Amino acid sequence: MKLLRNTTLLALLFLTSKVCAQQPDQQKRIAELERRVSALEESNKQFQDVILALTQRRQQTPSNVFVPAAAFGAPPLTDLETALAAAKTQQKRVLLASFDPKDDFNNQGLQIRYFTDLKETKKLLQENFIIVLLSRDHVHVQKYAGTMNTERPHFFLLRPDGSIIVHDSLSQNPEEGLRIVKSLLPLQ
Repeated sequence: MKLLRNTTLLALLFLTSKVCAQQPDQQKRIAELERRVSALEESNKQFQDVILALTQRRQQTPSNVFVPAAAFGAPPLTDLETALAAAKTQQKRVLLASFDPKDDFNNQGLQIRYFTDLKETKKLLQENFIIVLLSRDHVHVQKYAGTMNTERPHFFLLRPDGSIIVHDSLSQNPEEGLRIVKSLLPLQ
C-alpha cells in the first residue's frame, strides 16, 4: 500500500516539476495536481478500509463453519415442494442433499462443502439442478432414505414428479464430486 502511494506521489511530483517548468500559469496547475493527489489519497484510504473489512469478515467466518450458499454456489432451497414446483417450471431435476446439522463429530456440512469444492462442480449444480438441503431427520429424507444408513451426507436425484432417479454419498473428495455430478447430467 505504502509503495503504491509513494510511487504515485513521486510520479505526481515529477509531473509537477515538468508542468511548472513549461506552463506560465503554474499556480493553477499545482493546485490541480494537489487536488489529484488528495483524491488518490482518499481512494487509497477507501481501498484500505475495504481490505480491513474483508480481513475482519474472514476472521469472523472460520473455515470449519458450513455455509450452504457457499458450498452450493447459491443458497439451496429448504422446502422440497417448492423445489419440485421449480423443477417442473424450469425443466430441471431436484438434487435433494441431506445431512445431520448437529453432527459435530463428522461435520457433515464440511463433507458437503468438500464434495462441491471445485468451481466447475458448483457451476454444473447451479445450471442443471434445483438444489434443496434438508436435515437427514426430515420426513421427506426419511421417505427416500428408507432403511439406508444416513450417517454420512447423501443426495437423492429426483424427477420433477418426486420420483427418485439415483442416490449416493456426498462424502467424497472434490474430484470425485465433480465426476459424480457429471455422471448425473444425462440421467432422466
